[in-house]
Amino acid sequence: MPKYRFTAVDSNRKPVSGELEAAGTDDALAKLTEQGFEPGSVCLSEVADLASGRRLTTDEAVELASQVAQMAKVGLPLPEGLEALAQEVSGPRLRHTLRALAKRLRAGATLEEALKSQESRFPAHIRGLLLAGVRSGQLPEVLEEFVDIRNNDLEMRRRISLSLAYPTVLLGLVAVLFLFFELMMVGSFREIYDDFEVDLPFITQLTLETIGPGALILAAWAMVLIVAVFLLPRIPGPAGLCYLLYTIPLVGPLWRFSRLAQCSRLISVLLSQRVPLPEALRLAATGIPDAYLASGCRRVADEVESGRRLSESLTDQSQFPASMIPLIQWGEQAPALDDSFRAVAEMFEGRVQTHGVFLEAVMVPITFFVIVLVVGLFTTALFMPLFQLVTGLSG
Repeated sequence: MPKYRFTAVDSNRKPVSGELEAAGTDDALAKLTEQGFEPGSVCLSEVADLASGRRLTTDEAVELASQVAQMAKVGLPLPEGLEALAQEVSGPRLRHTLRALAKRLRAGATLEEALKSQESRFPAHIRGLLLAGVRSGQLPEVLEEFVDIRNNDLEMRRRISLSLAYPTVLLGLVAVLFLFFELMMVGSFREIYDDFEVDLPFITQLTLETIGPGALILAAWAMVLIVAVFLLPRIPGPAGLCYLLYTIPLVGPLWRFSRLAQCSRLISVLLSQRVPLPEALRLAATGIPDAYLASGCRRVADEVESGRRLSESLTDQSQFPASMIPLIQWGEQAPALDDSFRAVAEMFEGRVQTHGVFLEAVMVPITFFVIVLVVGLFTTALFMPLFQLVTGLSG
């Protein structure tokens, strides 16, 4: 049953709004009246979404780009293909965008004109790619490469998350184990040692005093690791927060290299479609979920536009490693900046893979060793005086 969005007035003459399911507009009005409301306006939620002009999410835009690329590649008529696709997708924003594009194309508009009529609904970098692909006559190739960029980024995120998932789980389990010891065992050991006035070694005293706070510290570290690895990289934030993420040992370089690779790939595709360099840098800045790197791209774009060489500008920005500068200088001399940025992207992708393999090979055994060491020391410290007490009593 479709959903309808409504505005109304309640019995106290206060305005209300919301959504309800109804068989049609008349049914929606009848339901509002039955609930004691005085109906104002009623319309389909999907129509309201379209009228509001909400921008597509990046995932929705990527899905559209992928489908348009496939249709263009096989020669399927776009109006019919877009209309058929609109019947299959579940998101109302994407469905209405597809139908609006199909309607414009049936009316005789070119694909470029149809895209421009919906340009406010696309993220800027995807809109730039679509228009550049149409103008160059290489739309399928451009969109396929863009979808590959997106898929590579998702794969890099997946590898990073998987390589750190096991150590995070181990830390959490050890924190739970320590809390269990604190609640169920440590109190009993304290009473025994106090009753028999056992002279405790320093390590036992330290263990009895710190196991509770230690468990909380381990739990806090596990939460910090979860937030740093799994949540922060997915949440757009200020440039300072993105820079802080880069400073996290072992994890930070992975995220930095993956985003540099994504940014370089995007710039390469835009340049290959003859998008001017300053515009390509600004469009790439809108397409990466990293305010710190995006701010560097915008500053470089401004300096290049004012006449400065790209390699010189990149050298002055801390966001861009010095290792990429020789490749950019080669691209300036060739001239083949699109190829040089593609080479930069491949370099950073290689670093992500190498660093990821290192993490997978080192993090798990290191974490396991540290946990075994801590648990062993704790067990020894807690039970050693008890063994001595039992030996003394039996002797």
